[in-house]
Amino acid sequence: MVFALGVLADAPDRVDAVEKRGELDRSSQRPVGALPTVELGQNGVHLFVSQYSHAFDGIPSSPMSNLIVVAGALIEHGALLVAQRARPPELAGLWELPGGKVTPPESDESALARELNEELGIDVTVGPRIGADVALSATTTLRAYVVTRTRGAVTAHDHRALRWVRADEIPSLPWVPADRAWLPDLVGLLAGNNLTQSGSGTDTDG
Repeated sequence: MVFALGVLADAPDRVDAVEKRGELDRSSQRPVGALPTVELGQNGVHLFVSQYSHAFDGIPSSPMSNLIVVAGALIEHGALLVAQRARPPELAGLWELPGGKVTPPESDESALARELNEELGIDVTVGPRIGADVALSATTTLRAYVVTRTRGAVTAHDHRALRWVRADEIPSLPWVPADRAWLPDLVGLLAGNNLTQSGSGTDTDG
């Protein structure tokens, strides 16, 4: 999933396509159209919101396009599956909800099912939305859905590691910045434990 820490970096293979045009606001040294720098309040570290995102794969988009990025929350037996980024260097080691971009004319649901099959090797059904949309830029929106596994063993095809976490572990996990917007919702879902517990194949412990 999503962002670069600290300073602007050369575009890696998952750089935000909207910000990959190479145009810079010279006064702030961030891509044109990017949201302002956001401080999360931890050790004074600033984060350039909207430089990177889930599985953008370096595919440019039109400046006028409305790009949707989707992420999936797979909850089984009271635990949430989270994925650790392997790249780019600025995000390596951070955790996210797996997912990727919607390629028109795909629906959110079909895109998320495809991405989770590619990244995790599983088939899912897509359920309700989680929390609010997260604006990555003026033209890019990130949103999350609850998903239910219907087939396949969870395997890390694209991430460094996978891990099942309980509600009390979520706040302290080093998340990619954008996904932090959903942490209260995810904790609430796990604490309520009112989702259908699914699963086939072999679970992974990351």
